[in-house]
Amino acid sequence: MNERFASWRAQRWVVAAGIGLAACVIVLVYLPVFGFQLTGDDYQMAQFAHETLHNARLLLAPLGQFFRPLTNWSFMLDRLLWGTHPAGSHATTLLIHIVAAALLLLGARRLSLSPLAATVIALLWSVAPFTDENAVSAAIRHQNFLLIFWMALVLVWPSTERSERWTAWRQAGVAVLVVALLLTKESWVVTPALVFVIDLAAGGWRWKKSLKPAAILAVPAVMYTVLRFLLIPTTGGYFSFSWHPLLKVPNMLASFLWMEELAPMAFRLHWTGVLASCAVGALMAIGWRNRSRAAVVGSAFLFIPLLPTLFVPFQPQRYTAIPYAGFLLLIAGVANEMSGRLPERAVRPVTAVIVCVVVLTGAASIRTTRADLADWRRVSDAHARLLAEAEAVTPTLPLREPVLVVRMESNTPLANIARHLLGVGKPFFVRGSDPDGLIDAGALFDWVLDRDDVIVRRLTLDEVPTGAQGRVLFHLPDRFRWLGHPVSKLKERVRSMRARGIRVRIIEAFPLDPAGQPARKGSS
Repeated sequence: MNERFASWRAQRWVVAAGIGLAACVIVLVYLPVFGFQLTGDDYQMAQFAHETLHNARLLLAPLGQFFRPLTNWSFMLDRLLWGTHPAGSHATTLLIHIVAAALLLLGARRLSLSPLAATVIALLWSVAPFTDENAVSAAIRHQNFLLIFWMALVLVWPSTERSERWTAWRQAGVAVLVVALLLTKESWVVTPALVFVIDLAAGGWRWKKSLKPAAILAVPAVMYTVLRFLLIPTTGGYFSFSWHPLLKVPNMLASFLWMEELAPMAFRLHWTGVLASCAVGALMAIGWRNRSRAAVVGSAFLFIPLLPTLFVPFQPQRYTAIPYAGFLLLIAGVANEMSGRLPERAVRPVTAVIVCVVVLTGAASIRTTRADLADWRRVSDAHARLLAEAEAVTPTLPLREPVLVVRMESNTPLANIARHLLGVGKPFFVRGSDPDGLIDAGALFDWVLDRDDVIVRRLTLDEVPTGAQGRVLFHLPDRFRWLGHPVSKLKERVRSMRARGIRVRIIEAFPLDPAGQPARKGSS
């Protein structure tokens, strides 16, 4: 008994050391991020969090067509802790990345992998180019939140192998995690499928038994899906219902095996993608035949989280982060099963090969990720220039008066960066009607103004009173410049300018009343 207790304590210390090592590696690799500005969607999330701090009714409100309250709450915490200092927001994002790596390590241990194997998985995942967007972009924290909560489900799910049973604490833990997932991102609806596989691996490989918890969780998932489309109408289209986006799956698998570069949009089927798909399929078959818990659950995490975005015709790194965790679990699970069948004389050379592969993969990952960080540095620099231009005119921004922001330049910094990438391909989103195509105009000036008692919003044309007058702010190639006088009939002027192809946004700075509501002209 004492020997078993000592062994358990030793393993616990190895796991703790693995988590600490992963945290240190993440900080060292991503140290340049602390000098970056926020980018793109980060500013809209920051503006929404700023307004939510003054209006509790927005705590469970969607941002546009996206319902992701947990990310909004994390931005609210950033605002309270760091204000508008981007280094603080990046610290929060990296902390979440560290927690995700730690939960992946603990999940790998729960799936019967050794402390060393689990540590290697966490290290390779945390610095891979398939996951680095999660560590850089604050607006996509929801991707790491999903992995954290799904791995927590692996941890709390009872295992018949360990003679564990459902207790009140485990049931409460699952309920809390399901609610947390619901508040994270729309992709949580695949949770019943993941739970089916998790229960199958933990519950003795009994199909009928595993269908029950999956069916129970399918009820709220279906209800959520129906209510989501009824209450939050989806406009526009992210999806392309053709076979073409499906080609990103073999491309992703080939990139995981370092046989192809990750394609952001132009998907083609190469022999490398076919070979990678066959290889992964063979690994999955071996894992299933040997009833490897890590391999089977890893296979689920490799493919099931892809389902909600399968027909999205682009592939950012955020979409590959969770599948890469599943891929590493699959590889480790199969390697663990096969190692026990090696003849004694083959153990050393096979171990040497595995160590070389791990070292080379880690080195290639860090090198590519640092190249990605150089790309993100250029994106940050482009945002820094725009922020400096906005800061120069913000002191003259009027309150309670619509401002027409007219884009009078053809700057395309994101397109220029995309043509000369140093790291993997990235599908940048250019905001055609916003300054430099970078930041939502309302969110830009809300961030730069940095006043707790004022909210700057982008207005729709319907929100502008007919006949209202306002100011005009031109964005030139290197600065903002006010039109010298207010203009009347702003709404009609906007229609005329848009009809001529001129790119415009309407924003307004609202002082907040004592109830935290925007106060327009004439309000008491």
